[in-house]
Amino acid sequence: MHGLVIDHSTGFRHLLTSTCVCRLQLNLAPRCSEIEPFRFSPNPCVRLVSGMSISEIASEMSSVRLALGCLLVETLLCGGFIALYAVIVWQFLSRSSPHARSKRDILLIGASAVMSVLAILHLVIDLDILVQSGLLRGVDVATLAKGITTWNGQTKLGFAKLTIYILQTFIGDSFMIYRAFIIWNNSCYIIAWPVILLTGEVALGFSSLAIGQLSPPARFHAFLQAYLVIAVVTNALATVLVMRPLWSSRGEVSEYRPDGFRLRTVRWRVAKSIVQSAAVFTISAICFTVNSFVSPLGLSASHYIFPPTVAIVFTIAVARICLSTVQESPRPSALEMNYNGPRIQSCPSLPITVDDIEDYSALPIAIHVSVSRTSDHGSMSSCGPHSSASSAKGKDEKYVVEENPGVV
Repeated sequence: MHGLVIDHSTGFRHLLTSTCVCRLQLNLAPRCSEIEPFRFSPNPCVRLVSGMSISEIASEMSSVRLALGCLLVETLLCGGFIALYAVIVWQFLSRSSPHARSKRDILLIGASAVMSVLAILHLVIDLDILVQSGLLRGVDVATLAKGITTWNGQTKLGFAKLTIYILQTFIGDSFMIYRAFIIWNNSCYIIAWPVILLTGEVALGFSSLAIGQLSPPARFHAFLQAYLVIAVVTNALATVLVMRPLWSSRGEVSEYRPDGFRLRTVRWRVAKSIVQSAAVFTISAICFTVNSFVSPLGLSASHYIFPPTVAIVFTIAVARICLSTVQESPRPSALEMNYNGPRIQSCPSLPITVDDIEDYSALPIAIHVSVSRTSDHGSMSSCGPHSSASSAKGKDEKYVVEENPGVV
């Protein structure tokens, strides 16, 4: 049997034996073990690893994209939080005099500063994890995804992120319990259970850190999930104690509103109650805990976004308390005000303006009216009925009107 081979370079035909053709085919054809299936890559710059299926590569790509997207969101939230905190501190320092700042306000501003430092440290750790995973070295997708998962696990950086979460949760829950204590008229019985749960929460949190460094991953995850559940219960109980007086006080006040504004009013009340009670903190903690049982990717995303979100909510609540305290400071009385000179109490460097004079002129004025009557009863009894006209003339009534401006 012969085979016919055409040489296109010379155009001549050569007859070769079947053995020569078989040898040529065996030498040119690659071996079956060396053939790799062709794979499509969504990014031509990404290096793929041999032996991985398309579904595995897609899963690794989704985890890497999730990490990069959550890091971007965390960066934006941290930037907005830094600007918000700077504005709040400037407003607090400019509107209040040094002797008018209470220890409570200074303590709350300091706690907000600690929250900001923890959120920034969390962002720095996330950036370091990406660098340690090989993002700047141009590693393949599988290596990058494995590095992100490993460094977020039971490593020094992973434990540092968990420590930040425990500290932020402790500060936030303590603040909510303090608000409940103030709202419920300094009642120690109301906050007894939240304080007990907070103590167990802190103990379980730091125990999880110790067990994670000494025990296998299964026991560490069990302790971590128990800590997250207790943290959610503590925060939810404190939030309910804060929100209940807000809703009850609003329910007692009846206001007239048109029918078209009822739905808008309900939405506004819900949104306002969520902001005032810092319920976003509770919602974030619930999402974090649920993802720890359901989705590892969801837990990773929550761990990226939770610290700056909690810091923003905490700072807004602190600003509402501290700035409202500054606005409710007593105004100087009429005897202490000098219209031609500077202020005496509130702002010594600012002169009195026309608005201040108009506000002062609108204050109520107390008027005291006294009536004195004099009548000659002796002349009436002595002169008899003929002296009635003269006795009437003898009556004298005096009305004295006294005005005390500036007395409320």
